[in-house]
Amino acid sequence: MKHDDAKLIQRVLDGDDTAFSTLVKKHQKPVHALAWRKTGDFHVAEEITQDTFLKAYQNLSTLKEPQKFAGWLYVIAANYCKMWRRKKRLSTQSLEDTNSAELERASYSGYVIAENERTTAEAQREVVKKLLAKLQESDRIVITLYYLGGMTYEEISEFLGVSVSTIKSRLYRARQRLKKEEPMIREALGNFQITPNLTENIIREISRLKPVAPPNSKPLVPWVLAASTLAVVLLMLGIGSQYLSRFQKPYSFDAASEMTVELIEAPIVLNLESKPDVRTQLGNVNAPSKSDTGNQQPNDVSASVADAESAETDTDYSQWQLPEDAKFRLGKGTLHDIKYTPDGNRIAVVTDIGIWIYDAQTGKELILLTGHTRRVTSLGFPADGRFLASGSGDGTVRLWDIDSGKQTAVFAGHLGGIAAIAVSPDGKTVVSGDDWKGTLILWDTETGEQIKRHTTYTDNLIRRLQISLDKHRTVTYPNAIAALAFSPDGKIFASGHRDSILRLWDSENGRKLSTLRDHKRGWIEGLAFSPDGETLASSTIDGVISYTFPKGKPQSHITLKKSSPKHLVFAPDSKTLIGFDWRSWDGENEDLHVWDTATGQRLQSIYTKHTDQHEALAISPDGNTILTGSWDGTIHQWRTATGTYLSTFTTGHGRGASALTFSDNGQTVMSRLVLYGSEDQHLFWDTTTGVQISAPDITETIKKTLGKQSPNLPNPVISAKIDEDRKHIQVQDIATGREMYRITEHKSDIWTFAFSPDRKILASGSDDMTIRLWDTITGNEMLTLPTYTNTVFAVAFSPDGKILAGGSVYDSQLGRSDLIRLWEIPSGRILVTFTGHTSTVRVLRFSPDGKTLASSGDDGTILLWDLDRTVQRER
Repeated sequence: MKHDDAKLIQRVLDGDDTAFSTLVKKHQKPVHALAWRKTGDFHVAEEITQDTFLKAYQNLSTLKEPQKFAGWLYVIAANYCKMWRRKKRLSTQSLEDTNSAELERASYSGYVIAENERTTAEAQREVVKKLLAKLQESDRIVITLYYLGGMTYEEISEFLGVSVSTIKSRLYRARQRLKKEEPMIREALGNFQITPNLTENIIREISRLKPVAPPNSKPLVPWVLAASTLAVVLLMLGIGSQYLSRFQKPYSFDAASEMTVELIEAPIVLNLESKPDVRTQLGNVNAPSKSDTGNQQPNDVSASVADAESAETDTDYSQWQLPEDAKFRLGKGTLHDIKYTPDGNRIAVVTDIGIWIYDAQTGKELILLTGHTRRVTSLGFPADGRFLASGSGDGTVRLWDIDSGKQTAVFAGHLGGIAAIAVSPDGKTVVSGDDWKGTLILWDTETGEQIKRHTTYTDNLIRRLQISLDKHRTVTYPNAIAALAFSPDGKIFASGHRDSILRLWDSENGRKLSTLRDHKRGWIEGLAFSPDGETLASSTIDGVISYTFPKGKPQSHITLKKSSPKHLVFAPDSKTLIGFDWRSWDGENEDLHVWDTATGQRLQSIYTKHTDQHEALAISPDGNTILTGSWDGTIHQWRTATGTYLSTFTTGHGRGASALTFSDNGQTVMSRLVLYGSEDQHLFWDTTTGVQISAPDITETIKKTLGKQSPNLPNPVISAKIDEDRKHIQVQDIATGREMYRITEHKSDIWTFAFSPDRKILASGSDDMTIRLWDTITGNEMLTLPTYTNTVFAVAFSPDGKILAGGSVYDSQLGRSDLIRLWEIPSGRILVTFTGHTSTVRVLRFSPDGKTLASSGDDGTILLWDLDRTVQRER
């Protein structure tokens, strides 16, 4: 479609108006559907459709990227709709002085008259409008474009500038909210017909117009340059203004001028007290006009679409970057890092599913950056904040433009997952380190080339021998990177490793400068240079070491005891160091500390009251605010000077659910989160909206038993449990308590099992990379389903017993091991594979009607999958 539009546009610019007729026929229905949705008047929508295409024709030559023609039309149409609504308000009588009784009578009288005058078609349109009014604006537009505009998912996605999965989710949500009326709406919208000769009318109008010559077609440029040069020469020779009058016509008030019509979005004020006249000067032709969206360049189309939808922006982040076939995402992903943008206006939060960008003042979610296929582990900004760099378990470094949300570069070269990255202050270099062999790679951000790659370490042989001989100490992959940091001048970067060794490197050539072995145990996870470059701090479980760093060389050091912070940041003035412990060990310990950099004295300590593992620490560029993040899902704000708690900045960044259950009607799903050092947390979600809700009336018994046993029939006759050694499954007769038999055929640890609804089949998942089905009467194996991964922690049967869901599953074509697969039972035929989680899947649960599958993973999200559509499609 995009390429067809580009070819047609080129033909129009070459003088073929019949090509524009083809464009009108292709796009008139979605443009009209959009206009009708926004104005509510079917015939006005036809007028706006005609005006939209005329405006597009006049400015067609300004479209630098013709493939964005559909989005450009959307912007033009949306702005015409805005102007129509404002013009309509202009003729509206002020109601401020009208009493409510008169308003009620007038409204009712007007309603009766209007109803009597409407034709059958108009009445039907009004009914549809009232039904659609139940939906939020983004859903109304999608369902209107789908039925009235006759557009596919892909076409609506292109037209509105949002993902296909979002379009599917909005349409699904609209259908769910209008279950009974949806067939009538579908039929009514499908029967609405725009004027048959609309295309003919548009082409008749454009026959009077000629498109403006394309900017890149400049046959007159040489003549203009020659004439300009001649004029300058003549002026230099003294031929002045006395001859200018021969070429310049005298100004006359009676002279006819060419009429120019420009679209101006002016605010309308009705019957308000006069106020000082504040006007916008319209004399500068170069000044951009807010209303001039019809002439915007294609590279601004995406932003323009967002502006055009500003009143109806989809603030439901559960729909952002949603995986295909998923209806909602519950939760924002497990948190791993936090950083302010250098200007302090935004906050980037690293999670398993991507990078969330927040407004630092309001806490509002602005955008979600996705593209990594495994959890994101770290991020960094250059000093000017012109891009964001991220590292991930997928082994790639990616660069992002956080204004547009676009990924601008991908650097791939690590064999293992990336544990840490750092960005040089000038933004020319990114260093990344993996969590396997400790490979360090210096990247040139302009070219994507590897400046230096370091893969072997020979300076820690004694340390590695000590670790291997210590029976109380186990360190897997001792060379692995745990933390990275650049010095403020960018000349040096430091790497912290799992073997407790700190190394310093020349950032220009990657040469190692020194090895520091002052830490004796634990991973070096906290690592930071002071802004003045004179101090380097590192931390492990044995405490904090602060090195003085004059002239770029480490000198003396101070050991800061009595705490073991996992995260370190310096205040902007370099005078204080802030550390955040891994967690509060007894639930009451102070865990956020501030030290004097010069003396090492601890100035204050704060108890943050986070209820789970501490995962992130950040300080605002002005030094006034500290952020702490935890796996309890919260990010707290603190005043740096006093340690005073300010607010909870945001929530939703907790760990994945350990259990899920649906309400009987399927409209609520409850998740249970196991928290370290505190009571389990229960969250409730509306499955029709994806919104978290307050706890409904549910008994403590249900809460306590949630997820601790597989779904049972009201009167089960057999039960099963996994042995403590996880090698066998015991199947028992509930009535007698007698063991019937043991399942012993799995070749490795068994992690999960589930009964079919009729309890005739038992499914089990194991580390031996299989899910196996067993006849519960005989104990014989019925079927083996390969999973190709040893992380099968969840299996579940659909309510009718015809589908088995299992996760996690590996797919060689996708190269991922965090998938969910659905098999047809008893044939074992694969129905569908869902890709969405970025970490191991832990829980699977079907809704009572079998139309929704809920899944939870280690990535900290719950995904609700639309089985009604996907399974039917695959079958």
